[in-house]
Amino acid sequence: MNATAHPTPLADLALEIRHPADMSALRWLHDRVSAAERAALGVGREDAGLFIKDEAGHIVAGLVCWLRGQDAYLHMLWVDAPWRRHGLAATLMRTGEALAAKRGCTRALVNTMRFQAPDFYPRLGYVPMGVMVDFTGGHDRLYFRKTPLAEKTPAPDLPPGLRLEVSAPPAHEDVRLVEEGLDAHWLLHIDRLYTELTVMARDGAGDPLGGVMGVVDNGYFTVVDCWVEPAQRRQGLGRRLLAAAEATAAEAGCRWATACPMAFQHPGFFQAQGYAPVLHIEDYLLGHGRYWLRRPLGTTP
Repeated sequence: MNATAHPTPLADLALEIRHPADMSALRWLHDRVSAAERAALGVGREDAGLFIKDEAGHIVAGLVCWLRGQDAYLHMLWVDAPWRRHGLAATLMRTGEALAAKRGCTRALVNTMRFQAPDFYPRLGYVPMGVMVDFTGGHDRLYFRKTPLAEKTPAPDLPPGLRLEVSAPPAHEDVRLVEEGLDAHWLLHIDRLYTELTVMARDGAGDPLGGVMGVVDNGYFTVVDCWVEPAQRRQGLGRRLLAAAEATAAEAGCRWATACPMAFQHPGFFQAQGYAPVLHIEDYLLGHGRYWLRRPLGTTP
C-alpha cells in the first residue's frame, strides 16, 4: 500500500482489468470497504450458521446469518429439494431469529428474488421494505424486515433422522454447500451463474490505490465494492475506475449497470456518473438508508 500523503498523478497509474476477477484484488477491496463500513456503523459483524443434517452428517438445509448490533441480516436460506414442504425452512428461521435476539438483535432483515417463494416470509411476520424491479434477468428482488424478535422458540420440529446444529462462525465448507444449493435453484430460473470482475489502479511499484469489483449477471452489471485510497480522492480516479468496469461489463453483454450504496457510501457519486435512483429504503441497516441507482450502459453519463 502506498503510504504517501500526496496523490499519485492519474497518468502514472496503470489499470488492471480482470474478468473473471482477481482474487487478491477482491480481498483488498473487501478489507477496505468492510473497515469503512464498520467505522460508519460503529459495530462489527458476527457470522452464524444453522444447519440441518441427516444421519450421515450431510447438510439438507441451512441458514447463514450476519449479526450486526440490533440488526440480523438473514443472508442465505436453502432447503434441499427432497426435504421441502417438511417445515425445515420455518424451523431454521425461527431458530435463527431466537439466536439473533439472544445476541442483542431486535429485528431481522431478508431479501429474496421473486422466484424464491417470497410469500414464505410474510407468513412468518415479515413486512415488505421495498422492491427492486427487474433486479436481474427480468426478475424482481424483494426486501423484508421483522421486529421484534423473540428470544424463545419452540424446540426444533424436525422429521426423524435429522438434527439441527448451530455454529458461530460457521465452517467455510458448510457455507459453501448452502451457496451451491442456492446456485442450483438459481439456474432453474436464470440462464447462467454470475461472474465477477475487478478493475484496479496501481502505482509504478504495483501497489493498489483504488478499485472496483462488480458482478456480471445475464446482461446486468452490479457494482459491489468501490474504493479509492484517501490520498487519491477528488482526482477523478473513482470515475475512471467505474468507467472501465462499465466498459468491461458492456463488452460482456451487459445493458444495465446498478449501484446499491448505503447512505454513507456516497450515492451522489453514482448520480454524478449518470445513475438514476430507482429505490430508496430508509433505515435499511442500523438507522442508515440504502439507495439503488441504475443507468443504461453504452451511453455517455
